[in-house]
Amino acid sequence: MKRSRLLILTPLLLLAFHINCSSDTKSPSNPCEGQKKVNLQLEIGTDYFIRNLTGNRTDETLGKILYETRMRLRYSNEDYLNIFEKTYHEYAGNKPFIVYIDPEDLSGDLTPGSSNQEVFTALRKEWQELMPSIITSLEMRLKNSRLTLCEVLQLNESPDRLQVSLPACRDHDRLRRIIQFQGKLEFRSLYTSKDFDQTFFQELDQALALIEQKRSSEENYSDDLDEASPEADPLYDDLLAENTEIIEKSFPLKRILKFTYSGNDQLPAGDPVIAKVHVRDTFSVNDYLKLAREHQLLPEDVQPLWAAFATASLGEEAHDQYFNLYFASRGNEVPLLDGGVVIEAKPQADQKTSSWGILVRLNPEGTESWKQLTSSNIDKSIAMTIDGQVYSAPRIQAEISNGQCLISGFPDMEKATDLSGMIGPGSYPVPISIIAEFLSDEPQY
Repeated sequence: MKRSRLLILTPLLLLAFHINCSSDTKSPSNPCEGQKKVNLQLEIGTDYFIRNLTGNRTDETLGKILYETRMRLRYSNEDYLNIFEKTYHEYAGNKPFIVYIDPEDLSGDLTPGSSNQEVFTALRKEWQELMPSIITSLEMRLKNSRLTLCEVLQLNESPDRLQVSLPACRDHDRLRRIIQFQGKLEFRSLYTSKDFDQTFFQELDQALALIEQKRSSEENYSDDLDEASPEADPLYDDLLAENTEIIEKSFPLKRILKFTYSGNDQLPAGDPVIAKVHVRDTFSVNDYLKLAREHQLLPEDVQPLWAAFATASLGEEAHDQYFNLYFASRGNEVPLLDGGVVIEAKPQADQKTSSWGILVRLNPEGTESWKQLTSSNIDKSIAMTIDGQVYSAPRIQAEISNGQCLISGFPDMEKATDLSGMIGPGSYPVPISIIAEFLSDEPQY
């Protein structure tokens, strides 16, 4: 499946797209009401396409160019690609940008020998062709959410930005969620608790503690411990024992990660949940896993993922909520299936779990891919992720040939309804973020 390419908006006149909704602004079911206008300025994540186009390369020069472009964009009304092109020539000189692009991602008249001018001209053209779909997806979300008298504005002074004006909303968090979620649906294969058991994390904890000891000058560790190893030093075990208390204090992974359900019931071998983590400890676990990645202590193919919602364990207080931690396969950054094959998504009650889900209907290509995927992964779990969070991780029990799947696990109908309008046809090809918001009596352009 081909990756999306970088696209960029050339300066256009200010355009307004009106959404005529039939809902009454005074209706109790309508989330927005009142005479005041809330104005939201949105930034289109154009740099996402550059990174995606280049395969998220770790090239040092390209990294500097992307960072510097982002910094310069803050203080300029130029579009992203203009700034990127200037910054690229400043840092990379005459090096052809085409060398960063996989040949299979070349489009139109572009060839491996295309000049930088030809490449950037082609990318600008693609952006002009894609921009209407971004606006259409945004309009669709607002209309489906019954937000009345809405306007989506394309700003000529900041061509990488949009502005949304609509009646002041009493459910502000929901409004932000509706606008900002990209709706990037991906299916990914999962490792299980059998692949990464408690022994793995105990060894990881020990290794991380030794790394921290080596780079820290504030702790009174043994001077010999950082260079010791079982092969090189017969006293390694003794040195390690002397530092056990400090190691546990510095890197308490075994106290943070929970490998049980309620009581002492262990997570069964083969379960897609690697561990459970209290809501207060997720940032710490992210830091530890990032450090493990930096020191190659995690397999290169492993991508840690979190569940979208926290849940309370049976028999525990309601405030003791835990997120499930999953390890997905990177699969060369290509998902097993993505939202490009979705033609319809709608909320549906999940009778098995008394919760809500999203019933997804696939096009013919997706139907065939889903059939092959399920038939080759029976008794294995597949993560259904939206914007990098796991909403459902079902164990495949049989081949599915009807072109449908259920993304389950939503706590209520509202969240399932909102998100069903954001995936497939309602998803953005790029991330969009709210960078400014203000109230006014009339829209401010």
